[in-house]
Amino acid sequence: MEPRQRPERLDQEMFGGSPAVMVACGCAHTIVVTTAILVWACVNGERGKLGLGDETDKLVLTLVGPDRFRGEPMIVLVVADAEHSVVLGADGGTWT
Repeated sequence: MEPRQRPERLDQEMFGGSPAVMVACGCAHTIVVTTAILVWACVNGERGKLGLGDETDKLVLTLVGPDRFRGEPMIVLVVADAEHSVVLGADGGTWT
């Protein structure tokens, strides 16, 4: 992906056909949550910010394993800060 000078629309096809319902931005990462309870992120992988078990940079939005939020009927909040992210589920499940 190349740097852009203007905003560019991201169609829902980019998110497996699901519309985005929530976005959070941190210092070096962005998280998108869709209606299908899928979480997508792009990140400077330093220190494993995505929790994927590696420190690889993800320069395009990448699906964070759907099994990570198993059993959660809905994600109600996602927060991103400089060095971490938190996801809150409707049933009270919390991931960070």
